[in-house]
Amino acid sequence: MNHCTTIQWFYTLLRAPCLSPEIHLMILEHCSPADLITMNQIDPFRSFLASSPTIWESARATHGVPAPEFGFTELEHAKRLFEGGKCSVSLRRSHR
Repeated sequence: MNHCTTIQWFYTLLRAPCLSPEIHLMILEHCSPADLITMNQIDPFRSFLASSPTIWESARATHGVPAPEFGFTELEHAKRLFEGGKCSVSLRRSHR
């Protein structure tokens, strides 16, 4: 599932009054960190992501992404990995 499809799908679920916030949380925890970066740019998702740091931790663990280095938030770490940034070991730019 690509990022746009994931966002459209979740946005539809988010607007469904019959689903509890716990269900929304469970769905977000199974998204990839790259999907969470994209969703973090949209207001309804940003509040969900900001309300529970465990969403990022679960997404990272589910997809085998290493923990962030000391001093980096989950969002900063995910952006460095999935949107490019300098590798702290090789100092080369990472690519998506």
